[in-house]
Amino acid sequence: MLFFKLSVIFSLASTALAVHEKHCTLPGGGGPGTCYIGGHYHPCPVKAQCTADDKPCGYDRHHQLYCK
Repeated sequence: MLFFKLSVIFSLASTALAVHEKHCTLPGGGGPGTCYIGGHYHPCPVKAQCTADDKPCGYDRHHQLYCK
């Protein structure tokens, strides 16, 4: 029973970390910003640019990068 509770806690913690690994960052000089995914920065598209640091970003079901 204890093992099950620990595995649930670790599962939830890893999910929370995985969600936070994808976030939007704005450079100091402005611009569309970048999306940080799994250790790499991807430039946000101009039509869907980053509005603030730590906003969600990622790829949609059409494999298009989006930033919020």
